[in-house]
Amino acid sequence: MIKHLSIEGDAPSSPSPSAAILEGEAPSSPPLVSAVVPTKNRQNSLRIVLRSVIEQTIHCEVICVDDGSTDTTVSMLQQEFPTIRILRNQASLGPTAARNAGARAASGKYLLTLDDDCVLANPKSVETALSLFDSNDVAAVTLPFVNVQFDTTVRTAAPEPTGTFVTTDYYAGMVLFRRDLYLDVNGYREEYFMHHEEPDLAIRLLEKRHFVRNGFNRLIDHYESPVRDSEKLWRLGARNAILFAVYNVPLSLLLFHLASTVIRTFLYALKRGGAVPVLKGFCQSLPIVSRTIGLRAPVSLRTYHAFRILKNRGPLRLTVMKEVLRNG
Repeated sequence: MIKHLSIEGDAPSSPSPSAAILEGEAPSSPPLVSAVVPTKNRQNSLRIVLRSVIEQTIHCEVICVDDGSTDTTVSMLQQEFPTIRILRNQASLGPTAARNAGARAASGKYLLTLDDDCVLANPKSVETALSLFDSNDVAAVTLPFVNVQFDTTVRTAAPEPTGTFVTTDYYAGMVLFRRDLYLDVNGYREEYFMHHEEPDLAIRLLEKRHFVRNGFNRLIDHYESPVRDSEKLWRLGARNAILFAVYNVPLSLLLFHLASTVIRTFLYALKRGGAVPVLKGFCQSLPIVSRTIGLRAPVSLRTYHAFRILKNRGPLRLTVMKEVLRNG
């Protein structure tokens, strides 16, 4: 058994192998879908999520990435789900690293990434999402969800019942990818650790003219965990907004984008009690930027312009986005 040791923290200084396969071999013949579920100390909700995957009409290879749990998650998995593959981090590297590790270990054509509080709403959720990969332009499909403990609003769904709509607004724990395209852009940047890593991946896919498509109807029931560190989310959100700009924004627009990001993020946080952690996040971005500046790979002005239109206007038809990209 190989174990990779790592230092606990919000962002590794550079991507590295983050997990070791504890047990479970790759299937003898590649499955159509591999489901990757990162988890940490949530075995009760994890159990429900895994059952919902196993009950799908489309058989899925299941890879659970234990991200440094200190409870009995691994033993529960070994006893109750002996057919799934288990990867384990000795210390928490974050959901971004966990998803990347799962994607590298997977063998399916498609990659379903689920959080450990996201239950597939019906046995045909995966089958329904798969049906929307009807074009080579589509790199990912959102699995629309409802925050069942709060309201009945269906989020990340297409705004109309028919047609192909694309978006930048998706959640990493509720999406289905073409695995080859996910790996082609090297997955999520692990420097983010968690929070706001999705637009970074979306803009890199857009640079290659691949799109995140909106799904239809409710495919996931999201049972949001009551244990949420709001200070950490404010801090990481601010920090990662700076990283996004440095890594992706064209040089001619970088200073303007950074200034706008700092001002708008701070004012938003000030009205909601998050000003102090946001300022901490801005400060924490500086040493990360200095040691990872080599990751900077700005997209073209045309891609950046299209990304901003999509982000500000919400889901748009794929034909409209292609026209925007053609005309700059």
